[in-house]
Amino acid sequence: MDEHMQMETPIEYSIDPAKQVVSARMGVFGLAALAVGLALVVRLAGLGIVPLSETEAAYAYQAYQVSQGDSLQLLSHPAYIFLTGILFYFLPSGDALARFVPALVGGLAVLAPFTLRKQLGGRMALVAAFGLAIDPLLTAYSRQAGSPVMAIGFATLAVLLWQADKKVWAGFFGGLMLLSGPSAVFGLIVVGIAGAGALAGRLDTPAFIRDRDSMRPFLFGLLLALGTVGTMFLRYPQGLSAMLQAVPDAFAGWTTGGIGASAPILQVNTALFIYQPLAVLFAGIAIFKRGFLRSERAVFLLYWLLLVVLLSAILPGRQVSDLVWALPPLWLLAATRIAPHFSRPHQDNRLVAAGLAVFLFVLALYWGNSVSRLAGSNLYLSQMNLWVAFQSGGTARVYIVRLLVAVILPLVMLGIMYIVASGWSREAAFQGASWGIGAYLVLYLVANVWGFTDNPEQVANELWISDGMGGYTQEIAQAVEDASLQITGTQDDVEMAYLGGSPVLDWLFRKMPNARAQTVIDVNTITPVLITPDEGFAATETGQLYRGQRLPLQVRRTWDETVYPADFFGWLAFRNGPVETEWVYVWTRADLFPLYQPEAELDENTP
Repeated sequence: MDEHMQMETPIEYSIDPAKQVVSARMGVFGLAALAVGLALVVRLAGLGIVPLSETEAAYAYQAYQVSQGDSLQLLSHPAYIFLTGILFYFLPSGDALARFVPALVGGLAVLAPFTLRKQLGGRMALVAAFGLAIDPLLTAYSRQAGSPVMAIGFATLAVLLWQADKKVWAGFFGGLMLLSGPSAVFGLIVVGIAGAGALAGRLDTPAFIRDRDSMRPFLFGLLLALGTVGTMFLRYPQGLSAMLQAVPDAFAGWTTGGIGASAPILQVNTALFIYQPLAVLFAGIAIFKRGFLRSERAVFLLYWLLLVVLLSAILPGRQVSDLVWALPPLWLLAATRIAPHFSRPHQDNRLVAAGLAVFLFVLALYWGNSVSRLAGSNLYLSQMNLWVAFQSGGTARVYIVRLLVAVILPLVMLGIMYIVASGWSREAAFQGASWGIGAYLVLYLVANVWGFTDNPEQVANELWISDGMGGYTQEIAQAVEDASLQITGTQDDVEMAYLGGSPVLDWLFRKMPNARAQTVIDVNTITPVLITPDEGFAATETGQLYRGQRLPLQVRRTWDETVYPADFFGWLAFRNGPVETEWVYVWTRADLFPLYQPEAELDENTP
């Protein structure tokens, strides 16, 4: 009997709490690595498909000059210039490689939420990290040479390494952050003021300030970064002065229009709604939740977000690029409301919640398709009488039907949610709506992320473009290479000159030893190939010896004064809008081509 009872007694297994903690940490680490991997995929895919803009080309060309050991006056972003210069020294330079360092550092910037993991929790940090991984603005700026995202990425690594007690490496990446241009200055000011505001009521000093012993290795790492990367291993001591130049460059936009043209205030204010509707929606819900301001970390995130939005709006030199510093707090705030929904509904509500989620997702897809088709239509409400148009049939009737669907369908979705909440449970209705509509908004973000195209006209209409987009520059390079092949037998030995002082042209012809930039045409030196910004050269005496073709160098949008194009929905769906093209003319000496035949002079007596 005793033996039987002993066999029937269930065996109890003891679970080591330490092992549970390690397992949880490994799970969070694996998901964080997955978020970084996703971010790197969307940032590195097709990295060189869009030509470099003027600003990008200026940074990339300086990186190329550094790789060649040329003397130059550095722009105020030595981290990008020197790190990319090292890549150009070992690998062939190109558009994709020119954007590799920002894309890599921008992919690591998605770890920013984990700097507050102890205060927020692993689930919220993971939600915010995946949100940043597919964030359209953060992705777009990570794919630009000389990107402001580099400051966020290096600052994130510095804080994470400090928390991991790697003080020397934390200081090293902190030094790289200081070398990351005017954006680093802007970020330090915003985060510093937000932190001071959040800690204003505390009587004790934060631990990281009291820990003076940890500051010594941190400062050593910081000085190591400034002395090695900041001077390109002492080859360019002016890198430190370029770092300091970032301070007046950052403040230039605080008093005047800054270095570039300012964006309209309404355009900057609405950019977050255009590109991150999901994050804005849930962050707004979090901010207006009762008891939100009782949390110190919530106050810090709110101050951080509001400071960026406020400064980006009121500064004379406002740019949409300033909003990249608003993305980490925006997604962290949104994650406080999104993360609780990542739990299975009650067993009695699972089937209803899942069915409602699928149904609302399908309706949202149909609604989005109707809106996009409306945007692509040539008909506008202000240009027609709805009743007359409906009676006329054809395209106008289809337009009106889609318009009614776009207006009525959201009301139908709200009605279905109300019926489920009243007839079944509010929990099932809320969770079903959250998953269904949330999935559609995620799909919208992913569509924006993968909206990169090789069409310069569409790219130039993006809000994150401030100075125009490179045109079909490869055709310009190809025309010069073809002429060089015809004249010299090689693709890069032709003697050529180009006018206009364009960084894009400097970048295009960086590998041509006989190419030089000129401010005026030297009539005494007739080069085989000449590039001018206007057609007037053909009418000059020297121009009679040349034959040329016109090619697009830059494409810029022309609707900034109206905030958005007249066809707003067409722009929202397809990025269609009016643009202007900056052309260049590639001239080649006609007499240098083997098949050239000069026109015969006619005799006066010739009939």
